[in-house]
Amino acid sequence: MTRSAGRGTLAALAALPFTVALIADLTLFAAVRDRLPDPLATHFAGTTPDRFTSTTWFLAACVGALTGTGALFTGICAARGVFTRWALTIGYGLAGLLGGTLASVLLVNADAGGNATATRMPLWHMAAAAAAGAAVAGAGWLTARALRLPDSGRLSTAGDAPPSAPPSPRARSRAGPAPSPPALPNSSAC
Repeated sequence: MTRSAGRGTLAALAALPFTVALIADLTLFAAVRDRLPDPLATHFAGTTPDRFTSTTWFLAACVGALTGTGALFTGICAARGVFTRWALTIGYGLAGLLGGTLASVLLVNADAGGNATATRMPLWHMAAAAAAGAAVAGAGWLTARALRLPDSGRLSTAGDAPPSAPPSPRARSRAGPAPSPPALPNSSAC
């Protein structure tokens, strides 16, 4: 079923996955706050941490990353441009990937026993975040397909539009006589 989508509907649909990811990450932070080391291991070289951030800055970065990218994709989708369907799909996927990655960072730090240097980021956590992003992107694609937009998000080809018929004689007579072509300069005087 296809539904017509106005700017407000598109903006709300674009903001939805970022809002859900932010609420999920903030809820997870509140649940594991007592088990988190300060500073947190936030950057990993392979599976071992190589950069650390305070819990306050990590929380601010989570809120900033999710609200900033959410605002960007909300603005793109509300503009109803040529690639609105793609922007909605990519925005959903990015929200799932960011939310999954930030949740993974919180979970591995909570399991470190208060020692951030002992934190390890298993590669399957990143694979799970990527899978979450792909699944949420699929939901965004399905959502975008259900919307009636003024464009399809793809370039048109010659076969897309039906050929237009020449105007009927009656339509030509109502339009009045055709203008005469401009006079050419007299070339016989040379």
